[in-house]
Amino acid sequence: MPRLVAFGCSNTFGMGLDDCWDPVKRVPGEHPSQFAWPAALGNILKRQTVNLSRAGSSNREILWRILNNYNIYNETDIVVILWTFKTRYAIITEPGQLFPTQLFSNLTKMNVESEYYKTYKARTFDEYDSAIESLHFIDYADRFLKDKVKHVMNYVCDQTMLDINELYTQVKIIGKPYELNVGKPANDGSHPGPESHFNFANRIVKDLNNLRKTNIIKELKSA
Repeated sequence: MPRLVAFGCSNTFGMGLDDCWDPVKRVPGEHPSQFAWPAALGNILKRQTVNLSRAGSSNREILWRILNNYNIYNETDIVVILWTFKTRYAIITEPGQLFPTQLFSNLTKMNVESEYYKTYKARTFDEYDSAIESLHFIDYADRFLKDKVKHVMNYVCDQTMLDINELYTQVKIIGKPYELNVGKPANDGSHPGPESHFNFANRIVKDLNNLRKTNIIKELKSA
């Protein structure tokens, strides 16, 4: 059966949706939600859905997951990636292992700002630089996947990543950022609710149809 393979953070995992939320511990479920946009998109396209996202992922981790699942891809797969916010970061501490807690520049009450993190943020973090780095991750993933699967579709949550005007960061990002605040929010009050996920799935369908038409036109012109 043709497959849809999705990567991303909590906005792809479906955090806060009915089947992916513990109201007591206030944490996501163990498995991606069946109401998140990958599942909705898979149903529309009649494709098996493989959701390899993780809540809290940084763009570096998303790239890491794409590369380290190199043996799962089929040439008929459609891979859709919803890249996250540039202010997140992950450190690889040993082969095949990511630092268990992501680094966030926009800390919340749940994140303790350690001395290590204070040093990192003060000496090495810059939002513009981080945006460029994220675009490099997207470009790397796109090049890595293009010969392995049928279609690769990149989306972003962060508008500022589309505002970068460096010549070496021109990557294949489709349209404007993912709309996070459409309709009623999820049960946690901050993540997108089912309406937003459903709308995003339908938007991807339209983008995919345009992508297919463009490819057909290219094939006809080259014939």
